[in-house]
Amino acid sequence: MATNILKLKSGRKIYYSTKESIENKLISNKIKLNNLTDLENKVYEGGLKIWECSLDLCYFIDSMSFEGFNVLELGCGAGLPSILAALNGASSLTLQDFNDYVLEANTKINFQLNGIDLSKCSFVKCDWANCLELEGAIPENRGPCGKKS
Repeated sequence: MATNILKLKSGRKIYYSTKESIENKLISNKIKLNNLTDLENKVYEGGLKIWECSLDLCYFIDSMSFEGFNVLELGCGAGLPSILAALNGASSLTLQDFNDYVLEANTKINFQLNGIDLSKCSFVKCDWANCLELEGAIPENRGPCGKKS
């Protein structure tokens, strides 16, 4: 599988799928998209692209320890910040995106490319208006900022 590499100042590298790899995964799963910027008719989600703010957040949290933290990433798309949090010691991760196929063809693949144990991850498909699914996916015993109390 072809990958891109995000190189951080710490020397750490995060691997993520190329657009072509994602498209091939979607096609192999018989999910056909006419336009990757319009995944649901007249709704732009953008879960198959890397947003600049995602990269900026990775640069910002590069050297932070997430030891003992539970991480929630809303609108995760590729999940790069959560991957870095996992590499930096996060106890558990909950990743939400609007589209199931974004989670399957992009997010989970990127976690696997970086050797992240998927058993400490929850992947939740929902929109923000009806996201009750997140309630059961987020670990209990959280303190401020998700830190275990």
